[in-house]
Amino acid sequence: MATGKKFTVQAQKEIRIVLESLSEEGYTGLTHIFRQPAAADKVAYYQEFSSAEISGEGKERQVLPRFNYWGAVNLLYDRCILAVEDYTMPESLDNWQDFIPFEHKLEAIELLFKKLGMPLKVGKAKN
Repeated sequence: MATGKKFTVQAQKEIRIVLESLSEEGYTGLTHIFRQPAAADKVAYYQEFSSAEISGEGKERQVLPRFNYWGAVNLLYDRCILAVEDYTMPESLDNWQDFIPFEHKLEAIELLFKKLGMPLKVGKAKN
């Protein structure tokens, strides 16, 4: 039996991202609570971000790159968001994520990436 060092795996913590929003009372924090993106989430994000479309046949065949940053952000947000705080929404929604403004999702994901040290652009992603 092989022996070696044992590494403890820590439980995944919630990651809280707070967006500052101007309201009548001043600045308010809008909190987005994420789970840490798993490897499958990152793969899905990068696949949605950048793909190729093939058109034509034979000598006319072309490979056209397709970039969908906004779609990738929305996908990752919906996969990793656990909850939000300080938003006013109707009670007991199954699709509450749809009520979050896209601009908030975009800012929250960019802050999440910054906090985790994930690259925002495909070209900077490590293989």
